[in-house]
Amino acid sequence: MPTFTDEQQRIVNRLDRAFKDAKKAGLALRVYDGAVLMLCEDALNDPRYGDFGSVGGEWFEECTTRIALGLNADGGAGR
Repeated sequence: MPTFTDEQQRIVNRLDRAFKDAKKAGLALRVYDGAVLMLCEDALNDPRYGDFGSVGGEWFEECTTRIALGLNADGGAGR
């Protein structure tokens, strides 16, 4: 487990609470291409979810909003 400063730990704790509240409210979070995306859980059932190209782009545009701009977010595809 990493060692955080007191300020960092306070932020980690606030984020944990916020994400738990988001789950209760029916929201989901995805990290894609360096962006943190928030969406309604129902959008995960949209047949366009997971597609690429214009179909996937429509899903992103209609179903997600970017948050945490500037945060170093990696969805696992690279460093």
